[in-house]
Amino acid sequence: MTPIDPASVAATHRGALLDRCLTERGFAGADRLAQAQQDGGIGKVGYEINFNRVFFQYQPPRPLHVIDAELAEVEKRILALLREVTE
Repeated sequence: MTPIDPASVAATHRGALLDRCLTERGFAGADRLAQAQQDGGIGKVGYEINFNRVFFQYQPPRPLHVIDAELAEVEKRILALLREVTE
C-alpha cells in the first residue's frame, strides 16, 4: 500500500479515499448508513461505550456540617503553613 498525501486529495474525493483506506486496513465496520449530512462523508465509525452508564453509582452529597468541618480543618492547616513561611 502506498502512502497518500491528504493535502493533494480534493475535498470531493476524501470520502472515497477514507472508504478505501478503511477497507484496505480491515476496518469494514464503518457504518455507511450514518453519513454526515454536511459533506456526505462517514459520520460514525465504530461504537461508543458509555462507561458512566455501566459503572456510575450515585452517591448523595455529604451533609453540609461535615463539609464545613473539613473546610475548617484545611483552613487551619493552610494558616499554619503560612505562619511557618512568614516567620
